[in-house]
Amino acid sequence: MLPQHLPDAERRRQQKYDELIQRATLGQATLEGFQAVADFLSDERYFRPLAKILEAFDAAVPPSGASRSFEGLATVQEAAFAASSVSGCVPLFLSLLFAKRRAPRLKAYINQCIAMTLERWAAIVRWMAYLVTHAIHSMDHKKIVQDCADAAFAILAQTEDATIKQELWFTHGTAHLVYLLLCQESPAGKYLILQPFGSLGGVCSMSKLFGGAFEDALVLDVMRLEWKSQSLQVRRSYAAALTGRVRQMAHTVDSRHTCSMAKSVYWLVADTIRLTGDNSGQITLDLGSQGFLFEFASAITALADKAQRHRVADHDCWEAISRAMAELVSFVLHRLTNSQRFMARLVEGGIVRCASLCLLWDYTNVPYGRSLVVAVLQWMVPFLTKSNIHAMVEERGDFEYFLEGEDDPHLHPNVRKICQEVSGAALLGRQAAAAREGAKLSMCSNTKHLPSMGQAFVTDPADLKSCSRCHSVFYCSAACQAEDWRLFHSLECKHLRREYEARTPCKVWTHLSAWIDRLHFVEVLTNDHLPSLPSYLAAAPAEVLCSDENDLQKLTPDGARIFPPGAAISVFDLVTFDHPWPMDLHKVSLNAWRTTWNSINHVWDARIRRCVDDVLEEPDKYVLVEGVFPFHDKDSMFVFAKMKYEEDAPKSERYWVVNSVFRIG
Repeated sequence: MLPQHLPDAERRRQQKYDELIQRATLGQATLEGFQAVADFLSDERYFRPLAKILEAFDAAVPPSGASRSFEGLATVQEAAFAASSVSGCVPLFLSLLFAKRRAPRLKAYINQCIAMTLERWAAIVRWMAYLVTHAIHSMDHKKIVQDCADAAFAILAQTEDATIKQELWFTHGTAHLVYLLLCQESPAGKYLILQPFGSLGGVCSMSKLFGGAFEDALVLDVMRLEWKSQSLQVRRSYAAALTGRVRQMAHTVDSRHTCSMAKSVYWLVADTIRLTGDNSGQITLDLGSQGFLFEFASAITALADKAQRHRVADHDCWEAISRAMAELVSFVLHRLTNSQRFMARLVEGGIVRCASLCLLWDYTNVPYGRSLVVAVLQWMVPFLTKSNIHAMVEERGDFEYFLEGEDDPHLHPNVRKICQEVSGAALLGRQAAAAREGAKLSMCSNTKHLPSMGQAFVTDPADLKSCSRCHSVFYCSAACQAEDWRLFHSLECKHLRREYEARTPCKVWTHLSAWIDRLHFVEVLTNDHLPSLPSYLAAAPAEVLCSDENDLQKLTPDGARIFPPGAAISVFDLVTFDHPWPMDLHKVSLNAWRTTWNSINHVWDARIRRCVDDVLEEPDKYVLVEGVFPFHDKDSMFVFAKMKYEEDAPKSERYWVVNSVFRIG
């Protein structure tokens, strides 16, 4: 009801405004309805609706107390008036937000509204936080949270002026309000998944509000500081809210909202990953405590399953799922210090299956060379041969689509192509897993190991003892340790210890079991790909990286040949994706290949030279092999091995490791 004291002209304008708002928000909100409201307000220069709304926030918000009701904190009337005003903000500011700002008068009107709001923004933020905190037992909690989220989003997203936007976000309490809204749960303990006002925009209001903080680098820093300034318990609640919301969105969505929820999940995943960009790593640790990689991977895989089951053909839906998947895989590869360890969490959550479902949509919409899904699969392929990751994918049955698809004539050639690459990794992994059962690996670092010194062949890391200082060499016995100390390790240890101490705090290190796994894979691969030793010796290097002395001098400035000209090594490179899977071993000049070691600690060179000399002295007994595996964005894992050849052994056992060197660089 309109106040009786209003002049007739003012009453007519108020009536018109109320009618337009009702028409715009009745049922499904429309952009046309909001445009009509914005045009009317700007044409009439009508500020009274906003002024009336802002009046409610003039009442001072009492300090928070232990009471869970409004009594003793704010009067019921004050709280109801504030709640009503927050609700009134929503259609007004959404009208201005969604309106096409073609007319100068509309831009001027919006700027004036922002200026009026900015004056009371601190009070508005305090009232919203107060209402959300205390409304859970006293008012309609979900409606309060919905209105606060919509209103905060509409106001914060209103201005295109970076300075004013920063002023709004820098206001004390704004970042806290966003996190507070993010953590809101229903009485049943479920996070409140809020549809946007009138379903406009198709993205959950909370995702929009949270994402609004990441459009400006300075605002993003404010969100990070707010997070890190809280106690461990509060930080964990923030992390739980982000992971829990994504999980809940994916598992509760129905067929009508699959597309909008996929977009919501994508924005939350992408913005959460952006939030982790602080130098301290604190936010990543807090999220890690809630298993966010597994939860996010599980959520987007569940969404992909539902989209397939509901026969969703919407381009935007599959693109959102694909982008969320790419964000996760890229984060693990480029931002975490041990990609092998964390890729396993994604695979456990079903990321390989998610990629297979997205692939069917992707190839019909995107050229192969620019396919996001293909890029993600190519990133993941090298990790699929690692024993624990391969076992997870096999257990889930996620390889089956690729194994069936590589020869399916009904599939697009581009789909068959990537299926062949994934299948190659799957088959190599199966082969390695079968060969690993009961197999023992020579892991003693002593290059002069003799059978009388101890058992060098191990199946369990516990069978070996590592150097307690550098953790980089391993021995089967005290006798081997003493022998190796005299030959090499007395000179190596202090340098390797510094490297270990520099990498360990950043978790840029790996457990012995990972080295054993990768060395075993190199041994299996060598037996599968290398011909007999006489045939191998007769073959020229298949890949010559230095064709003449001039090229060698460019790569080694002093022009010195570190190794004799005839020295060769067979390389299996899982880091360079220049050729499709399955990849082959390539025999290359050792002097040429050594140029790839420039980023590695050269303290290992003397030990490697000893292995090279052994091969050159007895070329009919030994070969050199190196596997290069992805470790994280900046470093690779280099597994160097001297292998002995047994002519009469079965093909799968002809080559076996005698000595090995493990490096990261």
